[in-house]
This record gives sequence, structure tokens and C-alpha cells, in this order.
Amino acid sequence: MDINHSDLCNMYERQTNVTQTFIIRLQNSLKPSEYSNVVDWYSSTLRSLSTLRAPNYDDNMMVHVYNTVFQGFSAKLSGEQA
Repeated sequence: MDINHSDLCNMYERQTNVTQTFIIRLQNSLKPSEYSNVVDWYSSTLRSLSTLRAPNYDDNMMVHVYNTVFQGFSAKLSGEQA
């Protein structure tokens, strides 16, 4: 089977658009004062990742916010965002 450069680029592009769920742990005490709450801070962090050859930020990227045992959130990220 022969694979040309175009095929490799297309395969790479498909793989980088696949998302997986990641858990991101943060210390809420480090939240910058410009954010009124940690969810705004987490959302801003996710929006900043959407500039990395990945789909635009949408509300479905954030899966869950953790507040009890540890602080942070889970999100669906592409390989390039992770």
C-alpha cells in the first residue's frame, strides 16, 4: 500500500481533531482576581486553547467541575490542545 504526502496530512488532521477527556487539577486560591468565580477562569482557560488548530471553544468542552475532593475540571480536548 502506497501512502503519499497528502494522505499523511489528511490522516494527521483527522487524528488531531479527535478528542479525549482530560482532568485538569488547579488550585482555586490561584484564580486571578479578574474572574468572579472559578468556572469563569476554567472557561477562559479552555477558550485560550481553541486557537491551537483545534475546534472553536464551545460549552461542551467542559465536562465537569470538581470542588469536593480536589479542585479543577474535566474537559474534552484534542491532542494538540492537551
